[in-house]
Formats: sequence, structure tokens, C-alpha cells
Amino acid sequence: MKLNVFKRFILRIASCVYPVKIFNKENLPQENCVIVCNHFSVIDCLYLAILNKRQNYLILAKKEALKSNVYGKILKGYGAIPIDREKPDLRTLIDLIKFLKNGNNKLLIFPEGTRNKTGTIDIQPLKEGAGVFALKAKCKILPIIIWKKARIFRRNKMIVGTPFELCDFYDKKGNEQDQGKITQLIYDKMVEEQKNLLKLTTKRVKNESNNRKK
Repeated sequence: MKLNVFKRFILRIASCVYPVKIFNKENLPQENCVIVCNHFSVIDCLYLAILNKRQNYLILAKKEALKSNVYGKILKGYGAIPIDREKPDLRTLIDLIKFLKNGNNKLLIFPEGTRNKTGTIDIQPLKEGAGVFALKAKCKILPIIIWKKARIFRRNKMIVGTPFELCDFYDKKGNEQDQGKITQLIYDKMVEEQKNLLKLTTKRVKNESNNRKK
């Protein structure tokens, strides 16, 4: 889904209202990949759209999220595809895998399955969908971490992690045990990038503090 002029205009406004500092933008691959990201609010989708506005991507969202008036319209406007988590439509899954195999397409998944409402930044237990798509399409997985829930006119932070592949699982049948290992691997990579974001944020704060003292 390439963004039209109107949607890019909306993103420009959104980036002013919900400013975000993005680290390691150069890690965003040109080729197809599955993007996995932690999830706090609908604004997360706008953060990803700001990062990825010139490339083809879709967002996998639970069907319930698309039924809400505001949240659902924003998601649909930026390429959301509804899916029933209890009884996923096989045709939709096949079409998404084909989409991933084509060119530089990207599929954004919030693998926690729902918004983080715990009041912490801790990454919640993950669902298995992201690993299934990456395995079937044999494409990279790109972990992206958002620091905290978006607040109006308060700068947030986001890090684009290092892409990785599931090469060790390509020749396997993808049984339940393998899926568990893949999901754990994705979780570990997301936690690792969250730690990297903490280091970058801490370093930035120290540098700003030192500059003020000079």
C-alpha cells in the first residue's frame, strides 16, 4: 500500500502532534520482510507509517480492532487486514504469504496480539503468527521497538532493529515445538532491541546533560 498525498499530509501532521525519534533507520531492508513491533496504541501504526511511508506494506490486525469507529478507520486507512484470531481465514493467510513473497512487500504484525495495558514497557507474551508468515515466505523478520505509549506533543522513541532469518527452520516441518522455539527467538530479539534502545536513550540524555554544563 503506497501512501497517497493526503495520507502523507496526515502523517506530517501526526509527526508534529506525536513526535518520535527513530534510531537506526538504515536497518529497514529494501526487500520483503515481516515487521514485528510491540504495541501500546493506535499511534503505533502511524509511527510505522512514518518510517515506512515510501514502501508497500500491510498491517495484520485482529478483526475486533477494525470495528471501532476511530481506531478501525485509522487502521484501515493505513493498510490493515482483519483476521479472526480464533478461526483465521485460510484464503487470507495464503494471500498474505503470496504478498510477502512478492518484491519488497512488508507485513507488520503486533505479535503481542493486543495493546499493552499493563502500565509497563515490558514486552508481553507473543502469539505465533509472525513466525509462521516468515517461515512460509522465507523472508527476514525485522524487530522494531517503541519505547512507551504515545503522548500528545511528547517525543517518543523507536528503534529499528537488526533483521534476522529463520534459516535453521526452513527445512523442518514447522511442528508445535519448532513454532515455540521460533516465537521465543522473536521474543528474545525484541527484548534485545529494547535494551539497545535503552542504551541509546541513556547515552543521548547524558550527552544533552553534558552539553548543558559546558
